[in-house]
Amino acid sequence: MISTLPQQQSLSACTREMVRAAAATLPEPGQYHSASLSNGAAAYALFFSEAAAYLDESSFMTKAVEHLRWGLDGSDDTPSSISLYRSIPGLGWALQHVARQTTIDGADDVLRDIDEMLIAAVKAAPRNMKIDVVDGAAGLLVYALSRASVGLIGALSHWCVDRFGYWSERPCVEMLDPSEADSNLGVAHGIPGLLSALAACAARGMLPDRGIELLGHGIDYLAHFAVETPSGSMYFPTHQHEVQPARLAWCYGALGIAYTFIRAAPFAPGHAAAVDRIVAFALDQFDRKDAVLSDACLCHGHSGAALILHRLAHESCIDSDLRARCAELSRDAAQRTVAQCRQEDGQFAFRHLQRGVWRHTTSLLEGTVGVCVGLMALETDRRPALADLLLL
Repeated sequence: MISTLPQQQSLSACTREMVRAAAATLPEPGQYHSASLSNGAAAYALFFSEAAAYLDESSFMTKAVEHLRWGLDGSDDTPSSISLYRSIPGLGWALQHVARQTTIDGADDVLRDIDEMLIAAVKAAPRNMKIDVVDGAAGLLVYALSRASVGLIGALSHWCVDRFGYWSERPCVEMLDPSEADSNLGVAHGIPGLLSALAACAARGMLPDRGIELLGHGIDYLAHFAVETPSGSMYFPTHQHEVQPARLAWCYGALGIAYTFIRAAPFAPGHAAAVDRIVAFALDQFDRKDAVLSDACLCHGHSGAALILHRLAHESCIDSDLRARCAELSRDAAQRTVAQCRQEDGQFAFRHLQRGVWRHTTSLLEGTVGVCVGLMALETDRRPALADLLLL
């Protein structure tokens, strides 16, 4: 029998109930095979560390550390790639995050080893190294920021300057083949995510001058692919060769890209006005079919929309009327998220729609862990971990 949680409860009460239910049903350390941030030890450590603060439950912080220790010592994973979500950088990111909140013996030594390994990997990286947040250079910058690693940020900046010099050299913008990574206009998988990461480094005063110059050229380059609407708003397609708007999400579309332009505005002031126009499009798209908000997930569902709209509602650079609408739709998206909670045979889950099939997963970007962490982030007075992880 499938049932939903009572909808007469307040959003806060529902979130607390869901977090406790999720904590009771997530696997124990050693009952899974991966250390990853996608769906392994790092993801579970993030969940339990956030739940510990949200519910003031110290046993959850203990559980977070247990997951991390298993990820470091007992998982089947090897440091086979530079992927933030699938390999050692994600585990390092989670270790750094949890170590800020509680003592973890040996954490500093492990993190220094990861830093050195990644710096060496970037210095030897080929020109065709992946560029995205999930698996590539942008994700490494997310890790580097968590560590305030000047060495890793410097190595990545040098690689980016060499790799993307064409942003400033081309007399006009050429459409790239859709198979090329550079043609992708999504934050999770394309150029906008890399620009968001570079802007975050620049805001911390950690990006070299040539990297800052590249960031400005990159925003100029990205802006060429914006599509203006008759109402004056603007949107970005999924890829350069397309004209239809991308879905409304963090991974693709106006919600994620709005933050690319917000974070880059101090370094590309000529594009500051784009923020309101992108946000206006996102608000108009919210209830349309092309938003494709079909499940509760963090990456491209209602919990992700709720979180980003909540963050946008507090950005002073955005028009006040637009911020008010962001706050209203954030609450709407959060309620829609809660309404999708399911309890089946005593198991708590959010279902994820994948290629027309509903699936249960605990993963960060598409499953229960991400939904719960996203809902908890709506109620914190501090900057939530997800804001750093998703480059908001």
